[in-house]
Amino acid sequence: MGSCEMTATEVAALLDLKPHPEGGFYAETFRDSSVSLTTAQLPPQYKGVFHICIAFLVLKPGISTRESLSRHLVNSRKRDPEKHYSLVGCTCAPGFEYEDFEMATFDDVKSIAPKAEPFLNYLIPSKK
Repeated sequence: MGSCEMTATEVAALLDLKPHPEGGFYAETFRDSSVSLTTAQLPPQYKGVFHICIAFLVLKPGISTRESLSRHLVNSRKRDPEKHYSLVGCTCAPGFEYEDFEMATFDDVKSIAPKAEPFLNYLIPSKK
């Protein structure tokens, strides 16, 4: 089977990826213990503050601040995640441990953006 014909599950198996807590798969490829901060080392304004980011990124060549998304993009059908996937890279610093990871709940995100509930229903998979 050619690489462009592989499913997401086949790619994950080929690359020996582990299930990611947020969905999808991952592999840790590098860890450097010198890039970490304890809570005591953080500047005072960052102690006890947890960052939650809700974002919907659309990467399109040449998009400017005056352009808008086409209705066809916003209203398109859901894609099969086995056939439509991406490989991406992510660097976390200072140190990141899954033991410290906490996924925001739907209610957490809704409290930040109550007007976005229909969009959040689309983005956040239900846990059944």
